[in-house]
Amino acid sequence: MAVRSIIQTKHLNLKSIGAFANALPEFVEIPSNTKSLVDRAFNASIVEGQTNLKYWKDFRVEVLNKKPKYTPREFARLKWALTRSTKDFDETYLGRPVLHDWLDTEAKEMLSHMTAIELISTIGAYGSTVNDEFYETAAQLLVKELQAEENLDVISVAPYVVSNSFRHESKIIPIKIIPKQQEISVKFLEAITPLVLNRLTEFSDDQLATICGGIAGSNAPVKLRNRIHALTDSIEEEILTRRMNRMSITQMVDVVKGFTNVNLGTEKLFSNLRGKLLEKGDDLDFDSALDLGCSLSLREPISNDLQKKINSKIPITPEMKKRYLQKMSTYLFNVNSKDERMLKAYTNYIESLKYVSEYDYQYVRKMKFHIGKSFPKLLSDEFIEKYEKKGFLFMGPRLIEDIDEYQCVYMDRFKNWVTSHLRYKAAAPYLYSNHESLQCAIMPQKVALFCAFPDFWLKGKYEYDDRLVKEPKLKYEFTNEFEIKCRWLELLGWKVAKLNYHDLAENVESWQERDQFLIKYLSNLGVPAPQPPATPGSH
Repeated sequence: MAVRSIIQTKHLNLKSIGAFANALPEFVEIPSNTKSLVDRAFNASIVEGQTNLKYWKDFRVEVLNKKPKYTPREFARLKWALTRSTKDFDETYLGRPVLHDWLDTEAKEMLSHMTAIELISTIGAYGSTVNDEFYETAAQLLVKELQAEENLDVISVAPYVVSNSFRHESKIIPIKIIPKQQEISVKFLEAITPLVLNRLTEFSDDQLATICGGIAGSNAPVKLRNRIHALTDSIEEEILTRRMNRMSITQMVDVVKGFTNVNLGTEKLFSNLRGKLLEKGDDLDFDSALDLGCSLSLREPISNDLQKKINSKIPITPEMKKRYLQKMSTYLFNVNSKDERMLKAYTNYIESLKYVSEYDYQYVRKMKFHIGKSFPKLLSDEFIEKYEKKGFLFMGPRLIEDIDEYQCVYMDRFKNWVTSHLRYKAAAPYLYSNHESLQCAIMPQKVALFCAFPDFWLKGKYEYDDRLVKEPKLKYEFTNEFEIKCRWLELLGWKVAKLNYHDLAENVESWQERDQFLIKYLSNLGVPAPQPPATPGSH
């Protein structure tokens, strides 16, 4: 086989791409010639970024006339080429549905006969376009095939590909991850946990970071998160005892993403990571620095020293690709940036765009409020014009429908306490101006009650306190993501009552103490105490 060069992409949801490139060369190897239809498609779409409609029409006709017989991995390479564009792997859809229908049919017919690596390749290439049944069947078959797998690259890449290759809704804003596919990802992680743990010490640092990329991509919902605790606990212990001092900065970024995306990991883990990230921060590149800033800021405020290193790696220039707008907006907002130079560069960048897409609207909107508070002179007419004409396609009710936080038992208890027990006239949950959802709102005082539920807004894995004598009291801190949401509501003009569910449930001496705490808290925010229920016979 001819020697091929590798696309050193930084645009996968993974920064440690060694194991991925070793296991799946069909996705990253540049062809040395274009004699085959597969390599011709890869070269045209990914290497050259070919978008000419006539070119792809002629290609489609040729493929469908010949209908060549390929191996599963060759089919996957072709499918990948038709759904990715340029070396940035931008999503695209080349060849029209008739060609993709043929490719999908061929893959389905071979699915039950595929090896582990063939299944991984197929999921990676087809997962973003096929239905849930195809995706789930492939994942189930992969679990079985992996049991006899010896190649550690293959084992480590499997959870990453399964968790990062499924279809997302994209026609309605805000975009939601499909719950069924979250469930499939978590089931897969749980099923392969014994296999991973049995060989945990054998994985290279790159392979372990790749597994963390799979955990991050799963976006494991709270109601299913306990099913991956055995995996995350063991990986944390392995990193702390053997690997922390030797891991590269890109590997640590993948570890941070893996744990913060599912709100897991102990303070000991992150304390060690903070020191090493600061020590090796000079080795960050643009993508890794931006990913680190967005991920770590979900858990905790980023220190000034680490912020400086991150900021030095992510200059905002007119040449910055629009793909980075959401992440850059998220980072600057999450760290509550007061860097006037960066914020000026940000506003200049927005002004330079032809338009702000509906998908970017909510991110730019937050930055408009943030900049308007600290540096209002930076908000030019050109910036406002790009921003204010968007948002009409935003479907606010989706912020409430199917969100775990509003469906969990903690929410039921919290709502009953506030509205039924204390008798406050509050709406829970509450949709504000079609763009923001609140757990609980009291009007007309415009007070938002925001309770940090375990696993949602309190740091780390929550464990119930079943001690007979609950001393010393267990403490669970707010995540920084909780603080970010509170700050956003305050920018919108809300007064926010920040409540810690664990403290209210476990760390009060009596119910009366808990009730009086909230009554006094809300009174200080301008909400009068609720009237007690009328007694029988009173007038």
